[in-house]
Amino acid sequence: MQLIINQHVKNELHLVEVNPVDEDFSNRKDIWKDDPMRLLCTQVPDKSVLVAEGVINENHTEENYKRIEQINLCQSYDRIIFCVWMGNADKLLETCTKYEIKIPFYIVTSCIRYYKSKNPKIIFFPEEELHAIHYPIIPQINPTKKFSCLNSNKWSHRILTYIHLYSKPYFDEIIFSWGRQTGYSLDFLDQEDFINDIVITDEEKIKLASMPQRILAHPEDDKEYNDRTTNHIAYTDACLNIVTETRSRNINARLTEKTFKPIVAGQFFIIIGSKGIVDYVRLLGFDVFDDIIDHSYDTIVDDRLRIKTVIEEIDRLNELNLIQLHQQSKNRFVKNQRHLKSKELINQFPPMEFPV
Repeated sequence: MQLIINQHVKNELHLVEVNPVDEDFSNRKDIWKDDPMRLLCTQVPDKSVLVAEGVINENHTEENYKRIEQINLCQSYDRIIFCVWMGNADKLLETCTKYEIKIPFYIVTSCIRYYKSKNPKIIFFPEEELHAIHYPIIPQINPTKKFSCLNSNKWSHRILTYIHLYSKPYFDEIIFSWGRQTGYSLDFLDQEDFINDIVITDEEKIKLASMPQRILAHPEDDKEYNDRTTNHIAYTDACLNIVTETRSRNINARLTEKTFKPIVAGQFFIIIGSKGIVDYVRLLGFDVFDDIIDHSYDTIVDDRLRIKTVIEEIDRLNELNLIQLHQQSKNRFVKNQRHLKSKELINQFPPMEFPV
């Protein structure tokens, strides 16, 4: 039996006991709606307490200590696992070390800089990678468009990407979406972009205000959840997917379904996200088509310069016959799809170890 602790309404802790045997993730059909905490339950030893991200913050506070005291009441468990998908695992470890935690504790993160971490207290959890191996592979596509680019929440790096692309003569030919409106949509011009470092200037805000505030690439683009399927024209009718990942902050580099979907669909891809994210995809054994796409932007530290360099590469790619190149690369797309389903991929993520 596992215990999941979430932060619930009115800042109170919400405790849920979960039997991992009941969570057969491999047979789930609705994987795009799955809870990462329940997925983690299937990967950790029995009798673990899993503390959701946000319950304990990276900063040491009296309020945090009260929550730790509540968690320490769970004495029938063997370990506590603190989750920090998008934050600084080192900082959270430093914070938790200050508390009198009565049983062994660990930090679990999906940030790729902790892949093969040498710190036994920080455990890498390949959440989206585990999701991706269960994605259904779609048949080979025959695209008629060069590019696609889907954007939901208005993160700062997506704002810059939209501003750059909107000025291009080929913008109207891109399968593009912008300004999704659901109950979960957030406008980061009106509040802090808490997972990115780019600050949008007043001039850029004025420019953005003059552009279309909502573009739907497909009538059903207003989904309430992260859609991990690929039955969308952005994946069935475009040669290359311009992936605007969830975050661009380098310290928080992490893959999401956005990067795996063009692999599933059999597309070229270019990634607007954190530094080093393409190198991680390459490290996992996927073909990133270096002979066709110049991914040198992936080494650039400065967020704005990295995005500008990506746009310049898209300009160059627009001058190529991408439809012909896509047709010539189909065997390579199939090889990527097979690798996604292979033991070689999953074996790169051995069972997580929680030494006592």
